[in-house]
Amino acid sequence: MFLKFKNEVSSVLAIALERAGFETDDIGLNESPHADIASSVAFKLAPKYRKSPKEISKLIYENINIQPDSYIDRAEITPPYINFYVSRAFLNETILNVLLEREDFGNLANKGKVILEHTSANPDGPLHIGHIRNSVIGDTLARILKRAGFDVETQYYINDMGRQIAVVVWGLLNFKFDETKKKDHAIAEVYINANKSLVDEKEHSPEVDGIMKKYEEGDPETVKKFQDAIDTAMEGIKESLLRMNIHHDKFIWESMFVRSGDVNRIIERIKGTGRAGIKDGALMVDLKPEGIEKSLVIQRSDWTSLYTTRDLAYHEWKAAQSDRMIDILGADHKLISSQLKCVLRILGVKEPEIVIFEFVSLPEGSMSTRRGVFISADELLD
Repeated sequence: MFLKFKNEVSSVLAIALERAGFETDDIGLNESPHADIASSVAFKLAPKYRKSPKEISKLIYENINIQPDSYIDRAEITPPYINFYVSRAFLNETILNVLLEREDFGNLANKGKVILEHTSANPDGPLHIGHIRNSVIGDTLARILKRAGFDVETQYYINDMGRQIAVVVWGLLNFKFDETKKKDHAIAEVYINANKSLVDEKEHSPEVDGIMKKYEEGDPETVKKFQDAIDTAMEGIKESLLRMNIHHDKFIWESMFVRSGDVNRIIERIKGTGRAGIKDGALMVDLKPEGIEKSLVIQRSDWTSLYTTRDLAYHEWKAAQSDRMIDILGADHKLISSQLKCVLRILGVKEPEIVIFEFVSLPEGSMSTRRGVFISADELLD
């Protein structure tokens, strides 16, 4: 119903603009605390026509003509804004539809499959209050899209090949796992202790690097250790999501795209674009022609893949199964998501729609599972 009202406002405003002698592709419609919908079009026209926004809004307002049976009750001018209000006919029809359609009210007839990825926290500890901002946005958007008629599939992308999980696996070999605790919290304790032990080696522990390499190569014993660690953490994470009535249709492991050969295939395709080159032994994609200064590394000097490479393969896989892809990502993914979209564009693969959310911070600063500085979702829910 509101869309019908908004469309009427657009039509009325477009005619008024033409009568007043103005042209624009953007009529600046927004919901407003002062009206049902408001137009800021006068601001947009002022530089082009060298008139004040106040003068322009007055000229447009004088040319507005509302029909008697319209969903628009009236327009009012609060220079430079033009405000529109819904009519009694709109309200009556809306209330009648609510009464007649009951729980079906608001269902739309959109078609197409949407794959929406959200939460996707590393399985190195419990969800914290930063992660569940992602969960709530993702789950809410999924419910809205389903209500709008789309076939929505929600996915949790499990980063099982990153350093964090290798540290967890190393930690489980060197520290006690507390069976008395909720499993994801016990995993976090192991992860925190492991990081404290590895602090002097920073990002290059030979043991951890070796574990990562063996896992990517598919060593059966190492694969079993990773799967057990991740299943243990995910059991606790799923419990927390269930407490919030948030469900995922599928849990996708990133290693799936290495094992299937999809990662190698996409690397070869990227090489074939002529945009990739070797620097310091690593394979990189030059994105400067697309306005992105930082090149994207897609293969390390030891020929292992990176998270971003596997993410490209994941998105190509999703693109083949859906009409739309939506990713809910934290603010630290702004650059990498732009790089991802750019490479997909170069490859001729459909790009995802990205929803970025800002971080939740504590008075002590940003949260970190690695440092043990976080408020868990379970604590918040309790």
